Amino acid sequence: MSALRKKNQFIKRLALTLFALTLLLAGLAALVTRPVQTLPYTLNPTFKDYQALLTSFKNAQKNRREQYSYKFEAGWAQLSILPPFKTPIAGYKPRSEFESILDTPCVKVLVLRLATKKMAFVSLDLLLVPPNIYQLLRQELKQSNWTQNELYMGATHTHSGMGGWASGLLGHFAAGSYQPELPLFVAKKIAETLKIAEANCQVADLFMAESDEPAYLNNRISQKSNEVFGVMHLLECVQKDGKKAIWAVYGAHATCMSSRSTALCGDYPTAFCKQLQKNENADLVAFMAGAVGSQNPTEFGKKDQVLIDFLGKELAKRANETLNKKKSVKTPRLALQKLPLKNLKQTMRLSQNWELNTWFFEAFLYAQQPFMQVLTLGDWCWLSYPADFSGVLAAQLQANLPPSAPKRVFTSFNGAYVGYVVPDHYLIRYNRHETREMNWAGANTGSLWYWLSYEILLERHHN
Repeated sequence: MSALRKKNQFIKRLALTLFALTLLLAGLAALVTRPVQTLPYTLNPTFKDYQALLTSFKNAQKNRREQYSYKFEAGWAQLSILPPFKTPIAGYKPRSEFESILDTPCVKVLVLRLATKKMAFVSLDLLLVPPNIYQLLRQELKQSNWTQNELYMGATHTHSGMGGWASGLLGHFAAGSYQPELPLFVAKKIAETLKIAEANCQVADLFMAESDEPAYLNNRISQKSNEVFGVMHLLECVQKDGKKAIWAVYGAHATCMSSRSTALCGDYPTAFCKQLQKNENADLVAFMAGAVGSQNPTEFGKKDQVLIDFLGKELAKRANETLNKKKSVKTPRLALQKLPLKNLKQTMRLSQNWELNTWFFEAFLYAQQPFMQVLTLGDWCWLSYPADFSGVLAAQLQANLPPSAPKRVFTSFNGAYVGYVVPDHYLIRYNRHETREMNWAGANTGSLWYWLSYEILLERHHN
């Protein structure tokens, strides 16, 4: 066989091989990717599910009864959740085990009771409330008189806290190498703290306060000063013997500490809690991340521990001044309702026009059932979301609701997690990680959640 003929046969085989590979890759791409759904949110197939959720919420409101002859009771506690072994550090990227401890991570619990009703705020000094820990908690609560539906959970969202709580590929990127003993250890600590807090319940006076503090955060995507939600919310509980607990909510990411740090650190929320506890002579101060989506802390030319201490003191000072204007929670209402987002199909946005198919992306995710919660506390309405809920959406709700609508608090990371939920137009206009690889809930979810939240708050306004 001539050399020319051999060469031509080789080229032919190579061309056929490349053609086959191209077909294979094209078929694989067609199998695991799809065009981004661009229909208006009202035409989204899941819109009917959201309408059903709203109907369910409205029906529950009709059956609500005020407990005028009863007074609020409150009790609180905190315990360390630091395990007897080292863990990776969670936040920014996969990181190695911590080498030192600046702040001991804790679980903090505030139990509220009114007649036969009760609920508990639970905050973890973690990046979020890991879905597997939330699910393990169900089993731990079987040995108590509590259910998961009575818990309003959240996290400080520190990006320098314990990791190792999530298995799987995505879990590794979020929280580092999996530590199988850690989730059950934390779940048991939550149940233990809950038991102690309830045992400490006494008749208490409740107060709410709020102030707008936009100077301490910024919109890291649009850089627009009018696209932030800087409201700080404070719930104060004072028992008859004078003991006091404060539950704080604010919407700046806890990202002051550098990703290069090798120390466990609670970031500015822990510094804030320590300073406010000292200023107010309180027994407990807890922090829960608010509408943190796309909102960074303002750096003021500082970084790392210097910035942490500065923000902690400044925000604590503003909290002191805000508490001087607190108002009593007099209306005897206490109700916590869970709204399961049953048909929320998760994906990952690859570009403006393409995303991963749900079946492929969810194969790499932890098992979970996303949900929202609505807490009625006096004349206030608290809404929790399974996501980094956008500060822009919170600001739009704040601006567009009628003045007579109930006061509202928005919190993130409630025990499930579906990435960032941002306004729909952000997904088109901006190419950032929260509008691409961290946008798991789909193109219309910003509008869907805004619609549902608005309608819920309107319903509370009419009742």
